[in-house]
Amino acid sequence: MPDFLDTTNLSVHQSISEQQAAPTFEAITRSQAASWSAIPLKYRKRPDKEVVEMDAAEKAVVDAAEKQTTEDRRLAELSMESVVSAASLVLLDEINALRTRAGLVARTIQQFKDAVRA
Repeated sequence: MPDFLDTTNLSVHQSISEQQAAPTFEAITRSQAASWSAIPLKYRKRPDKEVVEMDAAEKAVVDAAEKQTTEDRRLAELSMESVVSAASLVLLDEINALRTRAGLVARTIQQFKDAVRA
């Protein structure tokens, strides 16, 4: 059975029948399938008819975008309660740093909560 390249995402599909091939699939040789499969999917590009691996600069762009997407997703999943809680702890750390410089005793989390509730 032939091998195919999905031209929409550059994924390689090996040994599938022509009936299983999607309209975006293009027949490729077995050696192309083997060499292109060795390239991580996220680092593949096809400037002409051949699939090639991105250079270091292109990979860095892909990695940065992937990292940003992961960070955006993580931030989107944060609840407002967890954001306020984290911000409060940062604020308490800053207050305690100033209190220590002024020769005062640092506040505990419970003291901080009590002060906020008052």
